[in-house]
Amino acid sequence: MSTTRIAICLFDESIKEFNKSELIVGSKLQSVPTINPDGYAIELFIREAEPSLPEWVSNVSNFGALGPFNLKTSSSGAILFLKTGKRILGCCFGSSVANINKNNIETDFGLGVAFDKMRPDQTKSIQAWTLADNPQTNTRSTTLPTNRLNFNVDRFLENITELAGFYSQDKRRTLIKGKEFFSTLAPDSLKEIIELCESSLDSYLRAIKNESFKALTSVRRIKDNKTIKSLDENLCKAIRIKSSILYVVDFEPVENVESYKLSEKGEQLSEINTANVLEKFGTYTEIKVEYLKSRHIYALDTNGQVLKTWLLYKCIFYTDSLTKSILYKGKWYDIDDAYLQTLKSFIDEFESTDSLLPAWNGKDDEEVYNKKAAKKIRGQCWDGLFYSSDQFRYQIEFCDLLYQKNIIHVKKYSRSSLSSHLLMQTTVSAQLLATDPKIKPWILKTMKDHFSDQHLLKPDLSFTSEETIYYIVLLCNRKGPLSKILPFFSLISFNVAIKNILQLGYTVKIAKV
Repeated sequence: MSTTRIAICLFDESIKEFNKSELIVGSKLQSVPTINPDGYAIELFIREAEPSLPEWVSNVSNFGALGPFNLKTSSSGAILFLKTGKRILGCCFGSSVANINKNNIETDFGLGVAFDKMRPDQTKSIQAWTLADNPQTNTRSTTLPTNRLNFNVDRFLENITELAGFYSQDKRRTLIKGKEFFSTLAPDSLKEIIELCESSLDSYLRAIKNESFKALTSVRRIKDNKTIKSLDENLCKAIRIKSSILYVVDFEPVENVESYKLSEKGEQLSEINTANVLEKFGTYTEIKVEYLKSRHIYALDTNGQVLKTWLLYKCIFYTDSLTKSILYKGKWYDIDDAYLQTLKSFIDEFESTDSLLPAWNGKDDEEVYNKKAAKKIRGQCWDGLFYSSDQFRYQIEFCDLLYQKNIIHVKKYSRSSLSSHLLMQTTVSAQLLATDPKIKPWILKTMKDHFSDQHLLKPDLSFTSEETIYYIVLLCNRKGPLSKILPFFSLISFNVAIKNILQLGYTVKIAKV
């Protein structure tokens, strides 16, 4: 076996014939005859090399005598398409991967093959996509192969997008990689290539039935342009009828946001919410996705200066009623029901039914409720008391209510006003309490200046209880557990916030009143 590598992809089940327009993109490939005495169902395309000077030559020629040297470079490649059973696979050599029509391939094929073929203790690297307030991709690699569990993948928030490691066969160890394509050493003969493709297809079909694999790949970004276009059209219809399952919220948590604008010269709004943004849409009876991707939302500080500018499209969160696909941070995703249930179960673990706080009457704003609640439970209302920390450029509201060992943060919940500010405020408070040596003296002084009793801390700055509880409370009259009330993106935000606070050593409870 040579050292040449091959990258294999699997086309969607709907692709049944060697139709060039469905299989490849670009105009540089041409079909060539094959040497195929066994009559395999194959077709071969070749891309010729096109020598050209790389861009760096123009830079180096300014200070180097490059005249006598041949510095032209080129890339060439080949794609072998083959049919096994009812499925078509593409085998890429050289730099031909870019010529595959990726709109028509199984996006987790390579990952599934690598998952099935690779021993868990031979994992070399993992690429994971984190579904969080700011989705990101992380790559972890090791010097020596190790068990997959040692990469500490967060089963709630992370999805594996690429695996690399070693596969052993016939006493030969081969580095394999899997993402959209499955990459391994290329066999020498056509027969061996076909056998590799058949075994890879078998591996993939096993993997997609494997519960562990499903758990690692439960969120999939939709990349097919036709599907995205259809979903965007459904989104625009939902906007026109002002759907109740459509939300407009901050694209990301931002420090010290005081107000918003929907245009550069627009009026300042105390919050962005579904109601006032949809009202802005009111005169647009034919909303198009191009409009959503051209308009912006501006987040402002206390001086009216722009902190962040977001595309309106990226601030819309929507679950398509037909496909159940989810628009999240400007991207469409398919979410497995099992994964969604896992997120909800996590929230259920922390929801408290304790009647610590009085019921909300459905009318009071947060300030009025906090004052009434403090009086009812004989606690302290800290609403409007701010702490200045060297760690942040803005003042921090340590809590809304303080009662014994409970640090309570309260936010009115509705479709229009969601939970990102509440969670950010709570997380920052916990971070400061754990790391800022100045905050405990400030808490004691503030209690002495504003209240007649003492909670949370002893005079020596130690906690009054072995357990300190961060209570996240939503003012909400809707019935049922929070896990069934919160939309998908709030489930994610709560998950992240709860884990961050737990890691700081505090207990977390969430509740609605």
